Amino acid sequence: LSTSTISDLTGMFNLQFTLTPLMLRIGILIGGVCLVVLQYFVTKISSKKLSVF
Repeated sequence: LSTSTISDLTGMFNLQFTLTPLMLRIGILIGGVCLVVLQYFVTKISSKKLSVF
């Protein structure tokens, strides 16, 4: 392995390590929003069903 290849590999690893937390945060954010929306719809539907019966 030449020094340029090693530097390229370390650069790739650094990029991955900086991207991973960002992607995790975005994933958690999207997941949280989805959960809130889901809960909202579930409560609306359940309240409608309760009011009907």
